[in-house]
Amino acid sequence: MDFLTFKLIVAFLLLFSVSLLPLILITIIIRRKWRKKLKYALIILLTSLQVSIFYSVFIALYPPDSFYIEEYKTVIGTPAPPSANVVKKSASYPDFHGSYNSVSLIKLSDLDFTFLRNEINKSKNFGEADLIYTETLNDVLNSDNGIKQITWKERKNAKKDWQHHFIGFLDQQKMVIIYYVNH
Repeated sequence: MDFLTFKLIVAFLLLFSVSLLPLILITIIIRRKWRKKLKYALIILLTSLQVSIFYSVFIALYPPDSFYIEEYKTVIGTPAPPSANVVKKSASYPDFHGSYNSVSLIKLSDLDFTFLRNEINKSKNFGEADLIYTETLNDVLNSDNGIKQITWKERKNAKKDWQHHFIGFLDQQKMVIIYYVNH
């Protein structure tokens, strides 16, 4: 069983189990002989609770593009340029200790790509990368994106050796891979 299938099964089981309690409470409320306004108010309250739970779990399992744009800032140290467009993305679900990995393939304009590459090459904060391979990285690299040659750099972070910030440059496609490992 691959990682994506496992992730979908866990998401479904989690959503199913979390959704049962409000449904049971709604059933109990409907069968009680309470005033109609009270019944409807409680049903609306429980339904909104259930929708917010579904939304929270969904966002945790499938982060939006804004999450990956924020990871760009975390890895590089500067905000993403307006031309940044997330093409492919993958993230692991945080464990009990908050450890997770995220990878995104981001398309930049020619000017932004060249500027970023020059800044990273001149920066003393980035050096040669000793890459850590994870399932999330494989999700992006194994896709049919024509990814052939990647130049990897790692951001030096002396204070937090359990965090790794990688950037990969795809010169032909004018794309970058933003890879964050927190373990």
